[in-house]
Formats: sequence, structure tokens, C-alpha cells
Amino acid sequence: MKHALRILVAALSMSLAMPTPAVAASEEETVSNAYLHLDEAMDEWASPPALRVPSSYHGGVLDFWDNSVTYDNALVIIAYANRKDNADSLDRARTMGDALLQMQEKDPIGDGRLRNAYGPEHLFDANGVPNIQTWGSASGNQAWAGMALAHLAHVTKDTKYRDGALRIGEWLLRETKDTRGRGGFTGGYRSDGTKIEWKSTEHNIDMVGLFGMLHQLTKDHKWRRARKFVKSMWDKEEGRFHIGTKPDGVTINRDEYIPEDVQSWGYLALRSDRYRRALDWNIAHLEVTDNSNPSQPVVGVRFALQINPDYEDKNDKTVWLEGTAHMALALRVSGKKKHKKRAKVYLDNIHKEQLSGPNADGKGIQANSREGFSGGDDKNHTSLHTGTTAWYIMAKQELNPFHLAKN
Repeated sequence: MKHALRILVAALSMSLAMPTPAVAASEEETVSNAYLHLDEAMDEWASPPALRVPSSYHGGVLDFWDNSVTYDNALVIIAYANRKDNADSLDRARTMGDALLQMQEKDPIGDGRLRNAYGPEHLFDANGVPNIQTWGSASGNQAWAGMALAHLAHVTKDTKYRDGALRIGEWLLRETKDTRGRGGFTGGYRSDGTKIEWKSTEHNIDMVGLFGMLHQLTKDHKWRRARKFVKSMWDKEEGRFHIGTKPDGVTINRDEYIPEDVQSWGYLALRSDRYRRALDWNIAHLEVTDNSNPSQPVVGVRFALQINPDYEDKNDKTVWLEGTAHMALALRVSGKKKHKKRAKVYLDNIHKEQLSGPNADGKGIQANSREGFSGGDDKNHTSLHTGTTAWYIMAKQELNPFHLAKN
């Protein structure tokens, strides 16, 4: 019944599955088309002025999974809020930001947290309580939601978004601050309510972004946090960041895969030439060419490098298009000539997939080039993804989500 309703609603509005001709688009058109995917996804379940958020995936294997992931929504808000001279996109950013604020306010615990995913079909009940689908509260998801609200506060000057971001920041300080080893912050809470004791470099990078924004918005020096832990995860010999610690909060985790995002996000958040080497590490160890469609090879990066000999077969040639997008952004921000050239290669390949990938509609960007592991533990899929689409937009516009725009 739910899937049938989704089909009906989509048919009454603009169909997300209707393909457009796979013809070359200009620089401006490819970004405009990506925004169009976000617009259609956002309006799938409800129309203005209702508070609404998009399902994260469309088409392919994950089309049935209607959840709206908080991380993906944060990316969409940031892409919308920073779109220049477009009142509709800013209005959409505010609508989604208002939805986050209501999720925060009406959460069953009500302590400032958000949850990892919500159901967009019936987003709020008659009393305004959110439709929670995944009850965990990962630190990284909290930080990304906080960054989205901070971007809105910066663009609109509306203090309610700043206050919502501050509530998330206070929750992170209260619930995840850790004194073991190199300090930093733990991973948040699982869906069963148990506390995550390991510390993720990625999550702490996210908090570098959020706390830096809160410091900028409030001038309160207590928000100068998380950098120390991230910097302690730097391996100067290899020129990359470690994934984080084991549950003891002290021992560096050297047993799992080495992820792409920790490298590119670490550079984007810290903006130091010292950490630019991580981008070269990604190119050297994670760049692959997916030749599964001989007529359209895809060049990009994998999700991670498996270093456990038992899982090396998961280092396949699947290109992680989301990661390829934020790698392209980091390479462009780097400014080095060789990095800008590589960024263009990555963005051109993502554009090809936008036009004629496995689930292409000429607008959205799929999560991966094919069904495969891409160095991760689980199989990745080719469904169109709001998060990947937002990262592509940010890469094309050279918008660094870890920092508030200067203008």
C-alpha cells in the first residue's frame, strides 16, 4: 500500500523516474538539473507550504526504502541555502530547516538530539511528533544537522536556526565528549539506546565544522574543539588520517578499512596545506576505473581501501560517486594545478553518470557506478541519491560545507 501511494503521489506531481534525453548539458544546466532532482524529491510526499524532507534514494535497489536520512537532508539544506539569487531554493532550505527544528523540539526525549532517519511520507503526526524510522543518534549526523542549521542562520540571519544548531552542539558536548586518550568525541548512540564508545575521525571532523561555525556565530571560545583529536589521527609517514579509535577510546583502529571521506573531509575542514597530502593518498590508493559498461568507463574513487587480507576481494572497481564528488571539491579547494585537473576528470565522469548511468534521469546522481562493495563491508547500489546529488552541486560550485560562505 505504501509503495502504491508513493507511485500515485509521484505521478500527480513530477515523476522522479521519467528520464530526460542523455544529451550533453552546459555547466549551468548540469547543476540546475541536479537541483531539479532535489526539488522533485522534496515535493514527492507533500506540497508547499507543508514541512517536508525528501526520501534519500530513488530508482534501483533502494527505491523501496523511503527513509529520509538526516545526513543527506543536511547536505541538501546546505546546497539550497547557498544557491545564489534563487528565492525558491532558499525557501526550500528554510522549509527543511524548520522540519529539523520541529524534529528536535518534538523528539520523545527532547534533549536537543535528532535521529538518524525519518519517514517522509507522514513526517509528523497530528501532534507534530516526527515519524522516526532509525532511532540512533550518531554524532556525525548530529554535527551535519547542526552545520545545516548554522548555514541557514548565516544566510538568513534568523536566530532560530542558530539556536537549533547550538542545542545540537550542547548535546554533543554533554553526551559525547571524551577524556580518554587523545580526547575528542565518541560516536553517539545506537538505536537501542546504548552508547557508542569508539571515536570516529570522521565524526570529529564533522564537529570541527559545526563547532567552528558556532564559534563564528557566537564568538564563544568554548566552541574551539575537536581539532586536537582529528590532528592526532594524522599519520605523517603515510600522509593520511586513521579511521579513529577502538572502543577503549585510546587504541588507534588499524584493523578496518581506510575510508576516503576521512581524507577529503579532513582537508576540507582543517584547510591546512599539511593535510593536502591526504588527497594524493586517495588518488594513489582509491582511484579506480569501472569498466563494467565498456562503452562508458567511469573514473573515480572507491569508498575505502580494505586492509584486512580476508576482505581484500571487496576492493573492487566500483566507483563511489558520492565520494568522487567530495574528492573533486577538495581537489578544487586545494588549488594545485594537478588537483584541479583531476577534479575536472572526476566531475566529468559524474556528469556522464547523471546523463546515462544505470538509473539516470538526467537530473539526480546515483550513489555508485554499479552494484559492488567499493572497499566497504556491504554492497553499494546505483540508486539516485540526494546526498550524492548535493555533493555534486557543491563540488561544481566550489562550496565547502565545513565553513560558512564568506559572502
